[in-house]
Amino acid sequence: MYYALQTGKRRSFFSNGARGGRTRHPSVRIELERYKELKAHLENQAVHRSFENICGEFARLGFEPYAPVKLQHEVILNRVNWLPGFER
Repeated sequence: MYYALQTGKRRSFFSNGARGGRTRHPSVRIELERYKELKAHLENQAVHRSFENICGEFARLGFEPYAPVKLQHEVILNRVNWLPGFER
């Protein structure tokens, strides 16, 4: 099931579901298409913009701090950090 959270002018797309065996636990992630778009955008911007601008982009993402969402952020951050041409 997909739904959109509306916060001001920003729309953040999440995918929710359940994981686990007998006891089901809710799981929330950034929707797959939105995640791929976000990752591609930040990777592209990282080689063309300054470190401060990229930090600002990450700060403005505005997603809820659920554990799976934070892991997705970390994956993107690690990819950006190791891009050739990205100046830290």
